[in-house]
Amino acid sequence: MKSFACIGLLILAALMACAPQPPVPTPTVSPGSSSPAPSTNPSSAPSTPPLPPVEISVQAETATRILAEAKFPRSESRGATGKVFVMMFSGGDAGSSASLELPVLQGRYKVSMNYLNHPDSPEFKLDFADKHLLLPAGSSENTDGALKIKDLGVMDLSVPAGSRMLMTVGGNTRGKENAWIGIDYFTFTPVL
Repeated sequence: MKSFACIGLLILAALMACAPQPPVPTPTVSPGSSSPAPSTNPSSAPSTPPLPPVEISVQAETATRILAEAKFPRSESRGATGKVFVMMFSGGDAGSSASLELPVLQGRYKVSMNYLNHPDSPEFKLDFADKHLLLPAGSSENTDGALKIKDLGVMDLSVPAGSRMLMTVGGNTRGKENAWIGIDYFTFTPVL
């Protein structure tokens, strides 16, 4: 009796060994796709490149020009570049000022002023956020009719919405009323 049981068990084991096994699923790649299988090695994972800096060009609004008796009162005055000046200040405009609204600026920025000027440009003050900058008379390099960029430095800024930049003419130490400076726009470039 025991021998029959042993023979039955042997036959059952043989049948199970011969039975077809279910296939092991393998990842498929669509035709034309060259995507490699995902790596399990964390050191081989691609790093995300940093986002490039984005420049914010802030143009002054004509409605905010408050230059009383300015030598160049027309904001549409054009220079050799054909660009429209948004602000024009002359040496005879001491005490005159204008302002422009800034966007929200949070973080560290390189601040630049894009301008045209006379060699004897008037003293020029900039006030925004907690910054107070003074450009002495004649401090900006003569543009000779071309647009120039003056680096105002790297600044940590916390400028909320609705804040304004105030620009004031301090006059010209050489007493030349025909000395002038034309501000085209300011640029704030994030420093990563």
